[in-house]
Amino acid sequence: SEQRLADGSQIGVGDVVRARGNGGAIALLADGSHIEMRSNTELSVDRADDGIRIALENGGLIVHAAKQRGGHFYVQTKDVTVSVVGTVFLVRAEEEGSRVAVMEGEVRVQQGNSSKKLLSGEQLSTNPLMERIPVNEEISWSESAPVHVARLQQTTAPATPRPSSPRR
Repeated sequence: SEQRLADGSQIGVGDVVRARGNGGAIALLADGSHIEMRSNTELSVDRADDGIRIALENGGLIVHAAKQRGGHFYVQTKDVTVSVVGTVFLVRAEEEGSRVAVMEGEVRVQQGNSSKKLLSGEQLSTNPLMERIPVNEEISWSESAPVHVARLQQTTAPATPRPSSPRR
């Protein structure tokens, strides 16, 4: 079934969802995950062999993935699959490629035969020609952007230097 999203709608396997207008929308999944969609985003929800898969046709979303009890949570674009374990991350699908950025936790990004782990504060573009955008700008459309930015700053803050041991 295709639906335009009202904020806070629960979506499930088989749903095709479009967020229209300027505001975007927030959708909830049965496992407790929730997804912030920017405006003009289109996705569908499918069952994966070992969990649930969001197929992102175009647009951008921020996923707050619940801790998975035994299954996996995937976001798939035309050229990349992102698998997660309890984390917050962004995926964006554009004509020229896909972009993945992690705000908290870690994700595994599968592109063709290569797989890469991304940690908090890291991002990846599938096309080297895509302009690199700082994560805080990439998520500026989100109503929760200040929270995400604060989360990023905590996880990517430089480690405090250890006091040097006194010289003998």
